[in-house]
Amino acid sequence: MERPNLIERLLNLLRRWRSGEASATNGMITCREALERLFEFMDGELEGVEEKQVEEHLRICERCYPHLLFEQSFRAAVRRTFEGERAPETVRNRILELLRTGQSEA
Repeated sequence: MERPNLIERLLNLLRRWRSGEASATNGMITCREALERLFEFMDGELEGVEEKQVEEHLRICERCYPHLLFEQSFRAAVRRTFEGERAPETVRNRILELLRTGQSEA
């Protein structure tokens, strides 16, 4: 009698994992949580446990890892496209002026 219950629980867990709703019952964050933090992770804005959780999830999740690869490839392509290009001096000066103004108001 224990067998059907175990199989049912495993199938339910598999369905939830495939849909991205697997819970942290195994110590991992969900796919949704990992993807919501993907850009913060890539930008180095996460720290400590949160960074480790996202890193671990992306390392082992076959569903989420391709998202990381895509975003890394996209960023690399953008960098290559605009390599060596600089904003016109007038634009740079205006941005610096706005930053100074914004800092003095804060």
